[in-house]
Amino acid sequence: MRLHSPAQYQRVLRDSRCLHSRSVRLHLHNPDHPATPPRARLGITVSKRVSKLAVIRNRIKRITRDSFRQHNGQLPPGDYVIVAKPGKSPGAGLADELMVLWQRAILLIQARDTGTMSGYTAAQHVSDVPSPVGASRPSSSDR
Repeated sequence: MRLHSPAQYQRVLRDSRCLHSRSVRLHLHNPDHPATPPRARLGITVSKRVSKLAVIRNRIKRITRDSFRQHNGQLPPGDYVIVAKPGKSPGAGLADELMVLWQRAILLIQARDTGTMSGYTAAQHVSDVPSPVGASRPSSSDR
């Protein structure tokens, strides 16, 4: 699935998290809203500032779409927009950059859903929390 309207792009660019690589920027918008699409959608922006040649701009888009298709099953539902950075002509490493960005996006969304301290509840008593290896705990006579 793709993003089509300018309003969809503006919403993602306005209300999104952003991940960077050398030649592209990934905006990810994973809203907690009932109208969230049931799967991941992609938008691609490659301006003439990246390259005046349409062949190069289309190549960037083609590689991006292919990479998205390969990782689409792993990505959580939401909107993803790839913006090519001006002046940073992506070479043969664009597919590798995108693979790293998709993996970082998956981890970022999972961390947001589970929190940074998953498994820990604030109601746990200090004696219930395991101590780090090598750290000594006060004995019952010290309390």
